[in-house]
Amino acid sequence: MATDTIAPAPKSSAPDFTLTIPPIGSLDDFRRWMLSDEFPERGKIDFHRGRLEIDMSPQSLGDHGEVVAALIATLFPIVRDGDLGSLSDHVTRVSLPTADLSCEPDIVFVSHESLESGRVRETPKADRPSTGVEFVGPPDLLVEVVSDSSFDKDVNRYRDAYERAGVNEYWVIDARGSEVVFDIFQFRDGRFVAADVDENGWRGSKVFGVSFRLTYRVGRRDRRIWSLERTA
Repeated sequence: MATDTIAPAPKSSAPDFTLTIPPIGSLDDFRRWMLSDEFPERGKIDFHRGRLEIDMSPQSLGDHGEVVAALIATLFPIVRDGDLGSLSDHVTRVSLPTADLSCEPDIVFVSHESLESGRVRETPKADRPSTGVEFVGPPDLLVEVVSDSSFDKDVNRYRDAYERAGVNEYWVIDARGSEVVFDIFQFRDGRFVAADVDENGWRGSKVFGVSFRLTYRVGRRDRRIWSLERTA
């Protein structure tokens, strides 16, 4: 009598995305995990005040990724041409012990002066000491571009943490709606103070010594084309 046989399913060649989280009770525990080989290479994983925050949401292009790209396009030549320090995007880890926070802001700028004075320390990669994997201490500038999943974090909780840590300047941008929000907060006398805005939308940056405004024009397929303009 004929019998039906079922062949075993072939082994999957897909990578294993299982996330194993070790016991984490402090920022130091999180940083040890973050610096280990077991820390995942994908996903946005933060530690804030004893709590892990994991955001796997894809970032939208038009009101997030392309805004970050426009900011970098203007800020990078300023930093490069003036040899001012290190400017990087959302893959840069920042740990702020005084705020019990470790996160990856959308843009990070750390000046040579902050590194040379020890205000900010760079954690080297274990197998390549010349390459840093983390900044520890308050950077000169942090930028967050709000997404649907990050509004409360960027506008409230992390803003308060950046203030508590003494970050020199914090930019928060919300480009999701018809009215674009672009705020610059400067650390003065122990707290963040909003930078003045003139009638044309220019906001001054103490970190770079110039003023900026964020604008866009509507291009093909009604897509916004972003520009971060600067004064001379």
